[in-house]
Amino acid sequence: MATNANIGYIENGIITYTYLHYDGYPEHTGKILYEEHNTTDKVKDLIALGYLESIDKDEVISFHKDKGWDYNEVQPETVNTLNEFTKLEFNYLFDVKTQKWKFYTNLGEFDLETEYNNNFIRE
Repeated sequence: MATNANIGYIENGIITYTYLHYDGYPEHTGKILYEEHNTTDKVKDLIALGYLESIDKDEVISFHKDKGWDYNEVQPETVNTLNEFTKLEFNYLFDVKTQKWKFYTNLGEFDLETEYNNNFIRE
């Protein structure tokens, strides 16, 4: 069973994001985003791939580049409100201004760095 997530960034009040199909839970995706995708350029490069099948420490599989899907069908999306962005079980948002990750679940909003350092994200 897939654990879907949205991964995006907010810049000038606009959220640009993509969909992740597998392993969207914080212990996996949150850990990888915090450790590996922690600058604006790295986050934007990840989102620009479009819909993602999976993300791992050394490998990202995208539907377009790796699976041959038409980019127009899997390209990143933009929204103007957090409510429009937080539709899935896990939603990760990088703030370009603060250079910090947050994530949103049905339990609320969480600072990824704080949760990571408090061992919420277990190895």
